[in-house]
Amino acid sequence: MTSKSSRFLAMESSSAPSSPFGTYRARVILGVVVAFTLTSTASLVLRFVGKRIKSTQVSSEDWIIIAAQVAVYALAITSILEVVLGNAGHLVTERPSKVPDALKLLIAVQCLYAISLGLVKVSICLFYNRIFDFRSFHIASWTIIAVVISWISAVIVYAFVTCRPLAFFWDPTIQGGSCVSHPVIPYIVLGVLDVVVDIFILALPLPLLCKLRVSPGDKVALFCIFGAGICTMVISILRVEALANLSFNDVTYTGAYSLVWSFMEPAIGISVACAPFFRPLIRRAFPNTDIELGTSYSKFHRLQPAQNSLPSFVNPNIRVARGNGKHGSFITTQVLEPGNWSTASHCDV
Repeated sequence: MTSKSSRFLAMESSSAPSSPFGTYRARVILGVVVAFTLTSTASLVLRFVGKRIKSTQVSSEDWIIIAAQVAVYALAITSILEVVLGNAGHLVTERPSKVPDALKLLIAVQCLYAISLGLVKVSICLFYNRIFDFRSFHIASWTIIAVVISWISAVIVYAFVTCRPLAFFWDPTIQGGSCVSHPVIPYIVLGVLDVVVDIFILALPLPLLCKLRVSPGDKVALFCIFGAGICTMVISILRVEALANLSFNDVTYTGAYSLVWSFMEPAIGISVACAPFFRPLIRRAFPNTDIELGTSYSKFHRLQPAQNSLPSFVNPNIRVARGNGKHGSFITTQVLEPGNWSTASHCDV
């Protein structure tokens, strides 16, 4: 055994805490992983309960969000292993022998983060396509999907080409190995691109929504969804800031918060993607309130029976109906299937 190894062992025996979760940062990682794994799982379950209540078939965006949740589960396991095996949340001087394991797991974290978050974004864009059946909108949406897929590929490829050979990333004693001069900078650039994509996804439907006259219930739902979307964008920014403070000289300690934000972003993204499907559950929980139209017990702007409605020539999944309320007659557009947005617009006549 070399004298350097002896010093490392002596340092570990004298300064290492008794538990992997013995530091504040390690406990934060554990708490965040457990809490947001539960919330994302609950959101996914409620999504399908809502679709069952509305008798809506499972579509492509549903399968993609399921795949994203599976990736989040894998990311949760890897994040816990980062603490248990890689000593994440601790100073690197406490257990230097854990650094190789931490760096190996870091590669898995980067790949799972990109896959889970990218799938969430793709699912949201496909969901948008069901709501807004316009060619120009679909072109913009599919363009964003192509950018997201490219971003996923870039993150995964960079994780494997940071060092040559790959093992040099966690074993700098390999002869002839080399790494990128500033390995953190590409992570920051990819993180900034992630924020930009979030902005485009958030802004994509706004021009159409501004032109629609929606019911008060729809306005509340849209406000909640876009508010949650802004929350994920803020987390993306915090992750970029954490990456900027990352130092590979003390990766187990300085990388703790970037690990936290990397897990929170896709987990919360799943909840955001599932939020529009909660409305049938809310109606079931509060049967005396017409959340869809914003009035009590459907006394205003109630749609006439289906036989009095006409199919839209633009989209066969939309019906236009005429009704009478206490404020006079009105015309309302009802979306029968896409997106669970039952009332898209109405106007007095």
